[in-house]
Amino acid sequence: MFKRNFILLAVIMNMAVACKNAPKNSDKDSLLSLLPATEQFRDTIDGKPTDLHILKNKKGMYVAITNFGGRNVSLVVPDKSGKPVDVIVGSGSLKDFYRFMVTP
Repeated sequence: MFKRNFILLAVIMNMAVACKNAPKNSDKDSLLSLLPATEQFRDTIDGKPTDLHILKNKKGMYVAITNFGGRNVSLVVPDKSGKPVDVIVGSGSLKDFYRFMVTP
């Protein structure tokens, strides 16, 4: 009887921990809203194609880099509570970024 209750308790605890650690859809949605859309950075400037590359690591850090000068457009890191936060004030598109760079 004790052994069966112990196994049942262990299974319940494992399920509770697994549910707690599972990524939430709202977290994924908020992360996607923080990262710029790659389509907004696909263009041609002075005959050269431009694009946006997004790199990520296992700890939840994302960086979006454009090949137009190798500039960081977005840097998303988890804050102390684990919520993703963009710490770079960047442009949402290459055209906005280019306009900002060219306009004095």
